[in-house]
Amino acid sequence: MNDEIETKNEVETNNDKKSISNLTLKNISRKDWIFLIAAVIYAISPIDLSGIDIPGVGYIDDGLFFGAAVLNIAQKFLGAQAPLLSEILKTVKWIFVVLAIATALLFLFLTLILLK
Repeated sequence: MNDEIETKNEVETNNDKKSISNLTLKNISRKDWIFLIAAVIYAISPIDLSGIDIPGVGYIDDGLFFGAAVLNIAQKFLGAQAPLLSEILKTVKWIFVVLAIATALLFLFLTLILLK
């Protein structure tokens, strides 16, 4: 009986090691890498969608775009190995994207109002 349990535990451990070793960057497409690079460039560039000169406000959309790009890479990296976590990351990623777009549009709208 104990031999069966030990054998079963060894098989489960080996399966866990195989599934972890299958996590590679091959699941990430060129488009995903370009999205990440564009988000990094946008975050470090002095050009910002928000024309508001309040310190710290410009970092909000930068952080949301960068966060969405990182979540995208994490989602693709996990892929089929952790489908539930991958779906959660996908949902959070799209929340970040929607918030980033809404924030950028709000900043643009406020800038246009302040310029009048």
